[in-house]
Amino acid sequence: MPDTFDRCVQAMRSTLQPERSFDVEERQLLIGDRRAMAWFVDAMTKDDVLERLLSHMLSLSADDLADITPEQFSQRHIPYTQATPEPDAAAAAVQILSGQTALLVEGFTDYIIIDLRLYPARTLKEPEEDRVMLGAHDGFCESVKTNVALVRRRIRSTDFRVHHQVVGSKSHTDVAVCWLEGIASQSDVEQVVQKIERVDVGSLSMGHESLSEAMVKPKWFNPFPQFRYTERPDRAAAAIAEGKILVMVDNSPIVSMLPTALPDFLQDTNEFYFGPNIGTFLRWVRGIILLISLFLIPIWYTAEIYPTDDRWKIFWELMIAELVLDAVKLATLHTPSSMGGMFGIIGTLILGEFAVNSGLFGEGVLLLMAFQAVATFVQPSFPLGYTFKFYRLLMTVLAALLGWWGFAAAVLIMIVTAATTKSIGGDGYLSPFIPLRPQALWRMLMRRRIHKENS
Repeated sequence: MPDTFDRCVQAMRSTLQPERSFDVEERQLLIGDRRAMAWFVDAMTKDDVLERLLSHMLSLSADDLADITPEQFSQRHIPYTQATPEPDAAAAAVQILSGQTALLVEGFTDYIIIDLRLYPARTLKEPEEDRVMLGAHDGFCESVKTNVALVRRRIRSTDFRVHHQVVGSKSHTDVAVCWLEGIASQSDVEQVVQKIERVDVGSLSMGHESLSEAMVKPKWFNPFPQFRYTERPDRAAAAIAEGKILVMVDNSPIVSMLPTALPDFLQDTNEFYFGPNIGTFLRWVRGIILLISLFLIPIWYTAEIYPTDDRWKIFWELMIAELVLDAVKLATLHTPSSMGGMFGIIGTLILGEFAVNSGLFGEGVLLLMAFQAVATFVQPSFPLGYTFKFYRLLMTVLAALLGWWGFAAAVLIMIVTAATTKSIGGDGYLSPFIPLRPQALWRMLMRRRIHKENS
């Protein structure tokens, strides 16, 4: 019996190597006249609960442990939280590094894994990039368990399902797949779960983005986003009630909503915190601004509306202005928050005034770029905004080379690329346009009142 205990301790030490990591704790104990060892990660364990559990265990007598199995020990002497036996030292070490506590008692061949995880997490607050004037002001954080709880708080149904998976041979990152049984398509759920199971990477270093790229291999010529993200629990709860599937990755506050179609990226949370009339008006305004921002500059250039005969000068003005606009955005992004807004306004005014006074840019070009800057932030999806920016540039470049034929070719390329984009599950990336579903198209255009089938 002592040999078995020593062998299990040595197996854990060789796998975990606590002497080489200052935050990995190893405690020698004496429980019921038996030797025992406990392993846990400091700062990831509920110290007060662990102290109470160990205090109870240290008071046990030899009779309390007579003829007892690890399962019976967990049932009788670990009343607080989940505790499961684990025979493999490597698997137990992964659980320890995930924040759980492993207990080995002499006479047991299994490690007892006690769930005492306490992950460091920031305070829940509203996402900076997705604010609402009315409604909830909480947001997801970097803990997958907290994020699941935020959705379950809003979806208190016995049909709410959460499937747990571990991804990454090095990071062992927790991934949760959530859906409503009977509402979400079972084939879509199975497809998402299978794609995650087939992910073979060492580490999900970038969280949700790493998982997305591992699930679907992106094509360099296709900028259309295939994953719709949110940091808002209310939006995620609304999506899951509509039949969507949520994918949550530990260490990331971003939640993916699948399956995804192109019109889904145009929805905004503010629409649903106002009445149907105002919500429909906001939806139409945003859609019109999207179309104008996509086609205004290419049509303005192709139709030669500008007050000069040098069309190539206007072309290079447009290209340089697009580059400067992105430079200002990036500079604002990397500027401290207390100075970011001021820098963006002052930088844009100084550059604009200098460009006009020096004759580098015409007033018409700067006016169009100012509208593009405003229109960028009207859209709720940042990736989709840059997708349309790429195609706007493509339309302008081809229009400069081939005129109206180039403009038409760029529009055709955009439509064909969107139509051939594959989504995970669902009816297709351009649904409800292709295939045409009139009822779903009407729901996309009009903000309807809440009812049993539209919650």
